[in-house]
Formats: sequence, C-alpha cells, structure tokens
Amino acid sequence: MALTRKTPLEMGLRLSDIAFSKKTDGFSGADLGSLVKEACINAIEDREKVDVVMMKHFLQAVDNI
Repeated sequence: MALTRKTPLEMGLRLSDIAFSKKTDGFSGADLGSLVKEACINAIEDREKVDVVMMKHFLQAVDNI
C-alpha cells in the first residue's frame, strides 16, 4: 500500500485486514490515509514500548476517526 511505504510496520501486519474490516467499510482513500497518520501518532505516543506501527495502533485510530 502506497500510504505505508515509508512507515515501519509490525512484522506480519496485514493491511488488507484493516482495509477490508467492517470498521473501515466505506472509507475512501483519503480516509485510509488519515487512518495511517492517526496510527502513526498512536505509535509515537507509545514509543517507549515499540518502534513500529502495530495493529493495536490502527485499532485505536479507527476508534478515533
């Protein structure tokens, strides 16, 4: 996915699981871009524990958008 090309993702993270989930049903490309940005912010706030964007960061982002 072009939106995450420069984003360090957790090993094994399947973006298709996020893009095709019921929570993101109807999201546009711009909405998915906002989701990635929000997930990155969540990862930065969680930086002491991890140095990659994880599924939990995406799930938190979906709840915030």
